[in-house]
Amino acid sequence: MLGKPIETLLVEDNPGEVCLTQEALRDGKMQNNSPDIILLDLNLPKISGLLL
Repeated sequence: MLGKPIETLLVEDNPGEVCLTQEALRDGKMQNNSPDIILLDLNLPKISGLLL
C-alpha cells in the first residue's frame, strides 16, 4: 500500500520546464493542499529565487 501523496509546489517561469516537470510527476497523485516539497527556479526574472 502506498503512503500519502507528496504535495508539490513548482515555481518556474519557463513553460518548457513546467511541462517537463509535470510529465515527470504525472504518475503521482497530487492534491491542492499545503505542499510537502517546493521546486523553485533560482533564476526567476525580476527576483532571485534565493530571496523568496
